[in-house]
Amino acid sequence: MNEFNELNELNDLNESNELNGLNELNEWNELNELNDVLGQAIDVLAVGGRLAVISFHSLEDRIVKRFFREQAKGDNLPANFPIRADELNPKVKLIGKAIKASEEELARNPRARSAVLRIVEKMA
Repeated sequence: MNEFNELNELNDLNESNELNGLNELNEWNELNELNDVLGQAIDVLAVGGRLAVISFHSLEDRIVKRFFREQAKGDNLPANFPIRADELNPKVKLIGKAIKASEEELARNPRARSAVLRIVEKMA
């Protein structure tokens, strides 16, 4: 009977707010680390090299999309600053649009429905 009570207590702990809070904290740390890793990957990539990232979660994809867009924009200057677009010094060039699994792939692998592939090429 003691083991049964201990199992019930463990199940209660899994559903508690404390454990959910820890899971959210771990997920938040992982998302912050993703941003750091993307920056490091761009830094070590050779000029002309391509970086492809597959994200499986919408929050991950948002971070990747925003990071790539920010790097492709170049220097952060005021909107009306008199400079040509080619002088903004973008670090990367976006390659195509986000790629999602085809219907054929989804039929073979239903878990691929959330996967998104994004690619950039290092400029300088």
